Amino acid sequence: MSVLAHKWVSSGALKGQAAFAKARVVVSLHGIMGQGRNWMTAARQLVKRQPDHKVLLIDLRGHGANATIAGPHTVAAAARDVAATVAHACGPDA
Repeated sequence: MSVLAHKWVSSGALKGQAAFAKARVVVSLHGIMGQGRNWMTAARQLVKRQPDHKVLLIDLRGHGANATIAGPHTVAAAARDVAATVAHACGPDA
């Protein structure tokens, strides 16, 4: 299980740590040949229309900034990685 490279996308309406912490979270995962930034345009559009949301873009194991993470490269490993990354980025109760 690994905490994966990730990036938050949020609107300018989320001023301050408290507002950012209260924002609704959308987790975005790319396809088999992609990386988290493939969803950047969609994430920006979402937070523009829904300024109380923030989007977590994750690079899965073996992709993007996580290209060198060792296997196994399985669906089960990916699920554990995503769970660890969301817990790290959003807190253990996420």
